[in-house]
Amino acid sequence: MGFLEAVRQCLFRKYADFRGRASRAEYWWFFVFGVSVNVAAAGTGIRPLAYLVTVLLVVPQMAVTVRRLHDTNRSGWWVLLYLAGWTPGVGFWGLIPGLVMLWFMARKGDAFDNRYGSNPAPDAVLGLSRPGGTP
Repeated sequence: MGFLEAVRQCLFRKYADFRGRASRAEYWWFFVFGVSVNVAAAGTGIRPLAYLVTVLLVVPQMAVTVRRLHDTNRSGWWVLLYLAGWTPGVGFWGLIPGLVMLWFMARKGDAFDNRYGSNPAPDAVLGLSRPGGTP
């Protein structure tokens, strides 16, 4: 999945879809898009625009994060761990949830179907075949 396809997928097809799985490419390309748009909006110096962009992107970013967690066979509730790192007053310890989530997001997803759905990455890319299938 490329950059434009990931952005289209997250913004238009699965804006608030917290079900299913998202590949690493989908998650990271949308992450790059979100950071780029937020930096550009903040760079304009127009605070209401920056706030609007943040509000518009928070739902699809959370949705793709939950789907990415599903790809690693983890519950979407793990996203609360990430939000705990943003709690005021936690100081240095707030980095730990962020590092754990970074590790979850960077890990390879389940190669085969799991309880959240089928593998979003094509088998040809993984070089794998289904159990009992032809190699």
